[in-house]
Amino acid sequence: MSLPNDIVILDKTHRDFPDFQVLHDPPERLYCLGDVSLLKTNCIAVVGTRRMTRYGRDVTETLTADCVRNGLTVVSGMARGVDTVAHETALAKGGGTVAVLGSGFDHIYPAENADLFRRIAEKGLVLTEYEPGMPPLKHQFPARNRIIAALSLGVLVTEAGEKSGALITAYDALDQGREVFAVPGGIFSPESAGTNRLIRAGHAHMVTSGADIFRALGQDYVKNEKITALQLDIEQEKVLNIVCKDGPLHLNGLIEKTGIELQRLNSLLFTMELSGVIEKLPGNFYQAAVTNK
Repeated sequence: MSLPNDIVILDKTHRDFPDFQVLHDPPERLYCLGDVSLLKTNCIAVVGTRRMTRYGRDVTETLTADCVRNGLTVVSGMARGVDTVAHETALAKGGGTVAVLGSGFDHIYPAENADLFRRIAEKGLVLTEYEPGMPPLKHQFPARNRIIAALSLGVLVTEAGEKSGALITAYDALDQGREVFAVPGGIFSPESAGTNRLIRAGHAHMVTSGADIFRALGQDYVKNEKITALQLDIEQEKVLNIVCKDGPLHLNGLIEKTGIELQRLNSLLFTMELSGVIEKLPGNFYQAAVTNK
């Protein structure tokens, strides 16, 4: 694979270099493709097994969409299975996503994610501590997990077996003082044995809805029940994602960020306000309707 020309190299002197004080072995530099400003946003890591079940896919899609809807940037490792679904869902919902690789940019692994790599580089951020030319060596994937955890407020493990690499990320997060979240699964499912163990040992918050995550983080949460019942169309979903991420926003700012013309946007906002999904504030500002319950 030929290397892009717009690789940005961040070192410890760069203003966008993340605060890695929680790491005893921080990277010396990061090679980046995409929007480095995402490193300054509130992030959550979503990780899990490569051998994902249908249950794992559904859980990952639902909770990732919930995190995006509530303004979090999704960080993962672009591996097969849960990682791929987390990135794909974040992109589909118009949210930010960061992929942390275990190789140089000219060795995309797995190879079938080359198109996903390009889309994340265009609409999100791909980064690695490994210089171009570095192949995906086995020991580098557990090492990159410490960066995934360090970039995030917490780590969500949606489905993982007893020996899943996602558990390394979870324990990295615990060592760093981050929150860890895990989704329970069936007692006969080997792909939920790791998440069930995290919960049983008291190492993770049990998660059955997005509200559980935001309650533990001490953040407001947009009620998913309202949004699901509304069956938002594409334009409404776009507006909601933007006000969740950047709100409160003035009407003019919404026009600029959505690209929707004034008359149509006013109609969308009126409908969404009546339905209780967004709130209109004085001065023509809008924000998502929130709850701490």
